[in-house]
Amino acid sequence: MLLRTLLPVFPVLWLLAPGLRGQEPMPLTAEVEKALATWRDAADKMQPDPQRALLALAESEAQAVTTLLLQATQAAAGRPLEASLLRALAKRPRPGSQAIALSVLERAGTQAFLLELAAVVVARQGNGGIDVLLDIASPDNQATKEPVRAAALVGLAEARSERAWRGLAPFLLRGTAAQRLRVLRLLDGVADEPVVTQARMRLLGEQNTELVAVAWRQLAQERHARAREFADDLLDKAGAEPVAIVRAELVRGLAVIEGDDHWMAWLRLAANDASPIRQAVRDTTAALAANAPFVRWLIKAGLTSDQPLEREVAMRVLRAAPVASLRELLVDVRTRLRKADPKALDLAIGLHELLAKDPSWREDLLAMADGSDVPLRTVGLQLLLLIECGDAVARAQQSIEHKAWELRTVAYRYLAKFRDVTSIPLLIARYDREDGRLEAELNQTLFVHTGTRCWKRADWESWWTRNKAGFALPPLAAVTNTKAGSGGGGNTVSYFDIPLVSQKMAFLVDISGSMAAKVGTGGNRTRLEEAKRQLARVVEGMPATHWCNVIVYETGVRAIWDKLRKVNDKNRAELLVEIKQLRIAGGTNIHDALEYAFADPGIDTIYLMTDGQPSAGKVTDPDDIVDQVRRWNLTRQLVIHCVAIGIDSELCKRLAADSGGTYVHVK
Repeated sequence: MLLRTLLPVFPVLWLLAPGLRGQEPMPLTAEVEKALATWRDAADKMQPDPQRALLALAESEAQAVTTLLLQATQAAAGRPLEASLLRALAKRPRPGSQAIALSVLERAGTQAFLLELAAVVVARQGNGGIDVLLDIASPDNQATKEPVRAAALVGLAEARSERAWRGLAPFLLRGTAAQRLRVLRLLDGVADEPVVTQARMRLLGEQNTELVAVAWRQLAQERHARAREFADDLLDKAGAEPVAIVRAELVRGLAVIEGDDHWMAWLRLAANDASPIRQAVRDTTAALAANAPFVRWLIKAGLTSDQPLEREVAMRVLRAAPVASLRELLVDVRTRLRKADPKALDLAIGLHELLAKDPSWREDLLAMADGSDVPLRTVGLQLLLLIECGDAVARAQQSIEHKAWELRTVAYRYLAKFRDVTSIPLLIARYDREDGRLEAELNQTLFVHTGTRCWKRADWESWWTRNKAGFALPPLAAVTNTKAGSGGGGNTVSYFDIPLVSQKMAFLVDISGSMAAKVGTGGNRTRLEEAKRQLARVVEGMPATHWCNVIVYETGVRAIWDKLRKVNDKNRAELLVEIKQLRIAGGTNIHDALEYAFADPGIDTIYLMTDGQPSAGKVTDPDDIVDQVRRWNLTRQLVIHCVAIGIDSELCKRLAADSGGTYVHVK
């Protein structure tokens, strides 16, 4: 394809190349010489590789290079190489390039990205080019088509010059609201330009709330003296529940307003799961975390709020704050934990990264792992595991006898990480007393201690009687990356080749619109059809000892049952009917589906299947989803197996890795 694209260009290059040196008034650098040679070689061999050569040619001011680029761009008009040549022309001012770029802007049917490249070429020509673009972009120019007007505005923004800013300022007051918003956003970051500032001030009287919010936020960010007094007017105009885009602008603007009279408004507005608002919070976190008075206020007001989202936002900012400004809070959290105060647990989880910087934090975690409160004990042992503190082996050994499975599972994983010969008889004593997922984890923990597998307690006791005298742990390399099967010889039922180890599981099934795409080399079934086939096969083969639920999600989330049910004949038949009736609909609400599953205390394992990036629900940012699930799981201890169909999902990889699950990519 590239060869066919270049064929019309080669005659131009061939004619130009031999005479380049003789026509050149200034010496060519070795890099440019090499680039020109590459073009000549491409013409000779008809095996072109022009991209690297263009990078070098774009930096040269030589007239011969300019001539080559101009004629090559003309010859490549309407072909894929044209974009690369326009990018090269846009690197610096070149006589003659404006006429070629304008011809691209005038050409009917030109793609938007090519129009933008051409506009940048025009802008690079200095004041004359800027004036041409201002005329094209003017709302009064009725001859300009909207795609060309939009491209001209991009070119003016790329110019980054006072002449462009001054020329754009009047456009803020003319044209449709959409046109003015486009110009206003292109002026983001422009400060101390009087005509722009004046135009922003005039926009504060407009009726369009988004237009007003963006103008006000820009004034706040340029530290305009009157931004603070206009904040209350805008808050009143926006109402109690402003739309997400306006809310995000308010979050950004209030974050830079001096004084404490708008801090509560910032927290209220920031406490929202919509993606634009979460991004605004991320963008303002660093500045707010460096504001010591705000941090002190947030500790008092934010962490004690009765709104969970406000507490979450407060915690996000505090995690970014300097440790020195949080010293009193950290001392208070640790004091309350020593008194086994369960209300301090959320704070400890949220502030763990900061607390872990103090070497003595491990002593507090050891005390938590030694306590009587199950959530505190579970989190303490889990955090000791995360910071790789091996001083809690005795505590973990005691925990494997506890009735709470969440505590036993983290104890098994802790002992598998920090091996000790004294753990072996205690683990053997647990044999035949676990089932499902915990049985598999017990098997794995015994294997990494012994390098041996047995499937009955009597066999383990016999083995230990023979081997305990002078027993030495096997080399770690010999027992690493080897998974133990479930007790009793293993379970052959699997979901997308992930063995069904758990007996208490939820299947999260994506039924979003993209699941209509074909899957597999044959392409004879859709992704949803394959998901239904796999799930039906699992339900049919699942033993009656198992409990499960199916949670389907698209823009919304719906569970087949309100909680886990045993897979008896009646429930199995009901599930199979429901699976057969699943239909495509909506977006991809991964967060809310996970949240629903985490809310069922009976579930210990999740099988998450998806074919897309999160696009709906309370949280759509993958980093935020991972962070939230990680915090949920410090107490819940769920394993999340992930199946990504048609995409290689980083989100799914991270969810599986964090929870000890398996990730499968289905092409």
